[in-house]
Amino acid sequence: NLSNNALQSKNVKDIIRPSKELLILDLHKNQITTVDHSMFIAQSISLSELYLGYNDITEMTAYYFSDLLSLKSIHLDHNRINNISLDSRSAYVRATSLYLNDNLISNVCDQTFTGFYHLENLYLRNNRIRKLKTNCFSILSTLKTLNLEGNLLVEFNQDVFNGLTSLGTLRSTREFLCCVAPTTVRRCTPTVNQEQLSTCNDILAHVALRVFVWTTCCLTVLGNILSLYVNNTLEKSRNPVPKLLINNLAIADLLMGFYLLIIGTADAALHNRYAGNLENWLQSPICSIACFLTSISSVMSVIIMLVITVDRFINIVFVMPKFKITRKNAIVAMIVFWILCILIVGIPSLASINQTADNRFYEYSSVCMPNNIRNPYFANWIFAVLAISFIIWITILIMYSQTLTSLRKARLKVKKKSEFKYEKRVAFRMVVILATDLATWMPFYILLVGGIFGSQIDIHALPFIAIMVMPLNSCINPFLYTLSTNKVIQHFRTKFNLKTETNESISNRYRSSKGNDLSKAEPDHRITSNNDVSEIRTSPNIDLTVTFSKTSYCIDDGETSDYKSISKSTKNNKIGVKKTNSVNSSSHLSPSSNHLFNPN
Repeated sequence: NLSNNALQSKNVKDIIRPSKELLILDLHKNQITTVDHSMFIAQSISLSELYLGYNDITEMTAYYFSDLLSLKSIHLDHNRINNISLDSRSAYVRATSLYLNDNLISNVCDQTFTGFYHLENLYLRNNRIRKLKTNCFSILSTLKTLNLEGNLLVEFNQDVFNGLTSLGTLRSTREFLCCVAPTTVRRCTPTVNQEQLSTCNDILAHVALRVFVWTTCCLTVLGNILSLYVNNTLEKSRNPVPKLLINNLAIADLLMGFYLLIIGTADAALHNRYAGNLENWLQSPICSIACFLTSISSVMSVIIMLVITVDRFINIVFVMPKFKITRKNAIVAMIVFWILCILIVGIPSLASINQTADNRFYEYSSVCMPNNIRNPYFANWIFAVLAISFIIWITILIMYSQTLTSLRKARLKVKKKSEFKYEKRVAFRMVVILATDLATWMPFYILLVGGIFGSQIDIHALPFIAIMVMPLNSCINPFLYTLSTNKVIQHFRTKFNLKTETNESISNRYRSSKGNDLSKAEPDHRITSNNDVSEIRTSPNIDLTVTFSKTSYCIDDGETSDYKSISKSTKNNKIGVKKTNSVNSSSHLSPSSNHLFNPN
């Protein structure tokens, strides 16, 4: 044992030369910088274990140990070896175990271990190995144990272990490496957790995930396209500022639908073969575009929701015309926000194309979601966006609370039950908006807090949470802001020939069948509305509908197909008669206007 003696390379040979029967030579924790072929020539027959750890050795080759005929294990851990060079001289090392832990080795392929043909155990823990190429260890056909823990391993493919016909144990820090391990491997760590988002076979591991992604994708795309259609056709008379903002919100949310479409399609395309194509997918432009879409959609959606909240706050609570958002101001704001978001999100997303994991915005995320907090540039970006979104959420919460308070005060002044119902509807919408917004960003808030306090975050679990909740806002927004309004609901009911009535309307229907004689009946012959009287003649085969409403009055019978006004009414109401040849035909009332219209 010659450890901890500050021995240098030039002194070792002379010191150990007399000891020709050495079985174990321990030279760790000295000042050895180089090893040569002749250093252990005296022990060529006897030496079986050689310890050279914790020195300053920078290079090694198989030729240095080729004359040690009984050598079984070589310990070169905790040195500064950065290169295992190929020696043109004949070298045939008989050692079965090689320990190269905690060095600076970056390349272990390209016939690096030429000469070590008897290796059974290779330990490469905590080096700088980033890439494993095809047939990387093919010359080590007898290898049984391979330890690659503590290496980045940012790139590998399914053919990396070709030729390792005896490999039984594999250890690394990349769980997907076990997916491409040879069938002879019995112990492989870490294994892919089957409860995670992705497995060896698929990007989306479970059927429920696939159903959720495709369902949410369809609802998001259709809902936001329908929102754009409604805003630009049915809502032509709408205030131009809210209309502009909601159109932009629908566009931002539509991008999230396209993101889900990309992920769902990629999952289907790589079904049962994901692990072998993992790096091809993560380095592809499509994955980078998906990252861009989900990032810009999330950020712009939050910003536009803030602008919408500010607009509502100004109009309901802070009622001062000079502070109102004009259409021109809204257009300028949207243009500026879109340009800033495209630049801020687009640069890191598109820079991830054909990059290794540590230089990608989304690192190892199979769904291309930004989560690379190991890279300082990406980490600062993620934490900044999360902090801004949290501040925006708090601001929206405060504004909605004050808006609700203002509505409650107004209701207490007028003391109307209808106002109370309206207040409840507004409160419900606010709660849903705030809850879905918080649920969308909660996984990232957890990431932010964990990053600030230095706690360990399960990065692999976050994509699973994010793919479930991140699209929630984009899916619900069109229904919250556009498709759930009374005018839109009534429009689509009318489209499908569904009769709509206002809350204060009362309908009385008199029907006669073929065998009934209405002449013997004694129906009311007068309709009174604010003391205006009109007389109706009854006849057989009549379908009579009398509707009293704040907006309009109509009467249908079954004789002719033209409209006739039968009397005048109050100042704001009209009475109309429509005669048709169909017994079941009826006219429809628009509760938002004072005129009668027929959808047909």
